Amino acid sequence: MSEQSGAPPGVPSSVGRYRVNALLASDTIDDVYQGFDPLLERPVVVKLFRIGDLDQASQRAVTDLFYNVMRQTGALVDPGVMTVYDVGEIPGSLFVANEFVEGESLHALIAAGGEIDLERKVSILSQLADALDGAAALGVPHLNVKPSSVLLGNDHSVKIGGFGVAPVTDAIARAARMPRQDISRYSSPERAAGEDGDTRSDVFSLAEVAVDLLAPNTAREAAVGAIPPLPLDLNRQGIRVDRWAAFFARALAPNPADRFSSPAAFKSDLLQVLGVDEFQARIAWDALGPSSLKSLAVDSEAETIMSDGDAPRARAQDDTSTKDDEDDDPPTTFHKV
Repeated sequence: MSEQSGAPPGVPSSVGRYRVNALLASDTIDDVYQGFDPLLERPVVVKLFRIGDLDQASQRAVTDLFYNVMRQTGALVDPGVMTVYDVGEIPGSLFVANEFVEGESLHALIAAGGEIDLERKVSILSQLADALDGAAALGVPHLNVKPSSVLLGNDHSVKIGGFGVAPVTDAIARAARMPRQDISRYSSPERAAGEDGDTRSDVFSLAEVAVDLLAPNTAREAAVGAIPPLPLDLNRQGIRVDRWAAFFARALAPNPADRFSSPAAFKSDLLQVLGVDEFQARIAWDALGPSSLKSLAVDSEAETIMSDGDAPRARAQDDTSTKDDEDDDPPTTFHKV
C-alpha cells in the first residue's frame, strides 16, 4: 500500500519521513497534520512544535524537555491511549508521530447534539477515566483533557491523545514570552492560572467533559466549574439531586485538594451516582454499530489530538484563555532528520 501526499498549498509535503495529507489544526506554537508513514505503510497524526524562533539556549532546554516527556509518554501502553509511534527533529521544529484513529471525535459527537443513551455516555467517561488513571499511575498526567482530544473509534475504542503535549507547549510559551496555547474552557483553575497541575487537574477537566455529555442543554450556559443542574431526563430515571450536586461539587472544586484524588475515584463515584453498571455500559457501547460513527479521514473537525476547537463557555472569572495507541506497535523511536 502507498499513499501520495495531498498537502494543500502552504502546507509542507512531508515532516521527516512522513507524508502530509492535510492540516488538521494550527496555532502560534504547533501544527497538527494527518499524514502517512511510507516505511510502515500506515496513517499517522503528526504534531509539529515550532522552536526555530527561540534563542539557542531555550531551544536546547525545550528539546531536552521534549525528549524526556516523550520517553514517559511513549511508555504508556494502554488501549485507551493513542500510541506514540515516533519522535524526532527537523530544522526549527520538533515532531511526534501518533496513532491515527478512524472514527468520530467526542467534540463532534457532542456538537452534533444527537441522542445517545446514558449507558453509552457512562462507557465513554469510564474508559476515559481508566486511561487517565493508568497514565497517572506512571506519573504522566494529561493536563489538557477536552472532547477534541478524544476519539471514538469505528472499532468501538475510546482513545485519548495529546499526552506529553502540555509540558512542551508550556515551555515553548514561557521561552517565547507568549500566552500558553493549551488553556481551554476545560482547564482547571490552577492550569488557567499558569500552574503546572497534576492528575487532579485532569479530574476537573474530565468532570467538565462529563457536564457536556450528561447535561448538554446547560453545559454551554454554565460557567466553568459551576455545578450543573440535574437534567430532567436523569431526574426521571431516579437519580438523586443531592448526590448529583455533591459529586460535581467535589469533582469541580476550585481547590485541587478538595477534588477526587484520582480519575479512578471519580469514576467509582460517578457510577454510584448514576446507578449504571460499568459492565452493562460497556456492552451498550460495544453494541453501537460502526455505521453510526463518522470517518475522520481528513476532517478538520477531527482535531484528532491536542487542538482546541470548542466554543467558549462563560467563565466565572475573567477569561484568560488564548485559543484554544496498541497491538504490535513498534517501540517509540528517537531520531533527528
